[in-house]
Amino acid sequence: MTLSLLKKVEGFCASADKSGRDMLVAAVTAWQKRHADLLEENARVRDELRAEVNAPTANPGLKAELDDMLNRRVPQQVEADYKKLVPPKSSKGWASKAFVCGANAGMIKDGKYDLERVDPEVAAYLQKRIAQAQSGSAATP
Repeated sequence: MTLSLLKKVEGFCASADKSGRDMLVAAVTAWQKRHADLLEENARVRDELRAEVNAPTANPGLKAELDDMLNRRVPQQVEADYKKLVPPKSSKGWASKAFVCGANAGMIKDGKYDLERVDPEVAAYLQKRIAQAQSGSAATP
């Protein structure tokens, strides 16, 4: 979810002046590098969950719940968070857009959106799975 949010902010900053745009892109790129292992593991968890809810023996309610979470609740939360980071009036004028992009780049660079801060339980869960995979232990969703 955080990557989706940061990419949405990056899209807003794509039309900002070069310095604001470049700062934001660099911050998001660095964030992705810091979170590469966690993002990969998160993708594996999603795939496992999808396989589990699509299994013939799965409770039909589980698939509906996962679909609702991934296709409705997560996008709604991303949009709500985006509106906090990029207020509607910030797109009026290059100076306000540059300010918003620079401020967001600084927060990303300072780790405000690092998974360990945003959702420490999920970060710990993913790190545990990564450690188990590296040690040869089986990880469970």
